[in-house]
Amino acid sequence: MGTEPTETCDMHVSQTVCAVSGKLATEYCPVETVTQQSILVIPPEHALRTVEPETLATVFPHAFLDMPDMTQLSQLAPGTLEYEQYYCPIHSQLWYDQQQQQLIFQQPGVYYPQGDAPVTSDVQDEYTALITRTQAFLSDPYTVLDDYARNRLQMLMAELQRAIILGDQYEISVRFVELRNMLESYGG
Repeated sequence: MGTEPTETCDMHVSQTVCAVSGKLATEYCPVETVTQQSILVIPPEHALRTVEPETLATVFPHAFLDMPDMTQLSQLAPGTLEYEQYYCPIHSQLWYDQQQQQLIFQQPGVYYPQGDAPVTSDVQDEYTALITRTQAFLSDPYTVLDDYARNRLQMLMAELQRAIILGDQYEISVRFVELRNMLESYGG
């Protein structure tokens, strides 16, 4: 009766969002954290652009500035700042790998690396803590590393995880020391 909307709202978009980060969900976000939500996309010419970013985040926690279309978003490379601007930076492949590693350590039984003495849970916790610390350092948006350093840390972490899975005590020891020293040299 004359009060129906006459324009379409193009600022609200329904997307799959991670409830933990408030950003677009990735394939690594646990199912229980993924929800379908309406997000606010604020175009460049809108008056909300004049609001301080901290205030905007408080009032509109699921707001995005200049969100590209889904085709452009799907082409962003994980681990880049642009990717983490839109996608959940918490549930990454590194996070997923860590979760898988913890599941391995939670299995009943004792690990016997190549017939050596059993690896105790304290030692496993030390390995896991270093991996967790490295993942946090790499995921921190304020960590500034060149590609070589970032790739080297990721490679050493993956090698340590692989050695743990295989139970190779010598490789575990070597990779643990290498990763710890490199992480500390970069301030992590």
